Amino acid sequence: MKRNIGNVIFVTACMTIGLIPLVGMSVAKTDTTTENRVLSEWPSLIEDGSFNVNFLPEAGTYFEDHFALRNQLVAADALVMGNVFGQSSTDTVLVGTDDWLYYTDSLDDYLGQNVVTERGAYNIANNLRIVQDKMTQERIGFAFTIAPNKNSLYDEHMPYYYRVKASDTNNREKVVPFLEQLSVRYIDLYGPFGQQSDVLYRAQDSHWNKKGAVLAYNTILDALGKEHDDLSGVPITRTKTEKGDLGISLYSIAAKPEWDYQYEYDSQFSYVTDTESWEDVWIQTESPGKSGSLLMFRDSFGNTLSPLIAEEYGQAAFSRDTVYHLDSRIATCQPDMVLFEIVERNLERFGQFARGDYSSGPPVMEAPYAGDVDVYSAAQEETNTTAEAFLSDLRPDYLCIFGQIDESVFSAETNVYVEVTAGGTSNVYEAYTVTDPETGSDNGYLMYLNTAQIPDGTFQVRVFTENADGDVVMVLDQQMDVSKETAGN
Repeated sequence: MKRNIGNVIFVTACMTIGLIPLVGMSVAKTDTTTENRVLSEWPSLIEDGSFNVNFLPEAGTYFEDHFALRNQLVAADALVMGNVFGQSSTDTVLVGTDDWLYYTDSLDDYLGQNVVTERGAYNIANNLRIVQDKMTQERIGFAFTIAPNKNSLYDEHMPYYYRVKASDTNNREKVVPFLEQLSVRYIDLYGPFGQQSDVLYRAQDSHWNKKGAVLAYNTILDALGKEHDDLSGVPITRTKTEKGDLGISLYSIAAKPEWDYQYEYDSQFSYVTDTESWEDVWIQTESPGKSGSLLMFRDSFGNTLSPLIAEEYGQAAFSRDTVYHLDSRIATCQPDMVLFEIVERNLERFGQFARGDYSSGPPVMEAPYAGDVDVYSAAQEETNTTAEAFLSDLRPDYLCIFGQIDESVFSAETNVYVEVTAGGTSNVYEAYTVTDPETGSDNGYLMYLNTAQIPDGTFQVRVFTENADGDVVMVLDQQMDVSKETAGN
């Protein structure tokens, strides 16, 4: 009898606990979430005059999103999984030791897996060199820097099961030698960060802390030869007010603030744009008494770096475009210096291109003139090189000329030039060299051309390759037809 009573009490308790999330919806329904998505809405029983056959599963999804105490229970589950079992409840965050968290997307770089080929690394560096050449033609300075992945600098807290690596070389280590070979103005942050005894990244954030931002700021402006306050005489305090992005992503409302540094100085710059925060895609600033104008393409590492840089330029503009709209941004702010900053894990974006995929791609920039390359005495070969022309979805007044170079005339360091003849005028341009992220082919080329330079109808395209030995070969001669009235066709 006592056993039966105990069973009844146990079953009753389990049912009561299980009903709390459902019954609690009447007084404490969950209407907000810390997850980066929109919560589902209550489904309609009747749709378009007939019964909604998906009503029950849609109602179940609604309950999953809105049951009472959902955020608290999700946070509790994440805390137990992370702190007790050392496991992450989300696929975007890795749980390390001593409360350290890492961004999952940095794993390939850390493990040396899925690394770009030699040709893929050259494509990245070559495209940056092409941008630099175009800036030189326009009398604009150029520089490029890479923000280190957190586990590239501080891997002692990485999970033990990632100690065995696929290789000792990652994308950055393959690209940097090509940057040096091609004389791209590259500002190294790895050396200065590696020389510091202080930890310059936050344990539960994917970015550098404020002291790290100051080091990056000094390193970059020193390399640019820009006179600036190095902030060495500024009072520094430690505060514990901000939660890390990885902590919020994993633990949501249970994330705790972390220690960081605050530099106590009076800011001099002001916003020209209607700016809400440094998360904004486009920000312009001015700083009284300072000289120079800067256009900086940056990512979230710039949230703490950019305000420091803004202090030192008379005019500055900061873009968080995923694909860099370089020509249009330059037209807006007329800079005398262009700076690219990108985190290590996204370095591949500069060397990739796929139609319709705007998560990567070299800058949207009219191709530079090829300069001293002699295409008129080039030998001609019959190859399977391809070419297509279409109006850019990113900028409809720009024509894209895109194709694949036959492997028989392609090597690890091949450059591509495109001669366009239209309206009786011929010009030779240097094309980006790109990798197709879907097929993995590294033999692609891409160029943007303002449609004002071509008439409607037909025009002639001749494609040339130049290998490391300097030999130039014509690999395609083709008449093309594209309507400037129809984008993407």
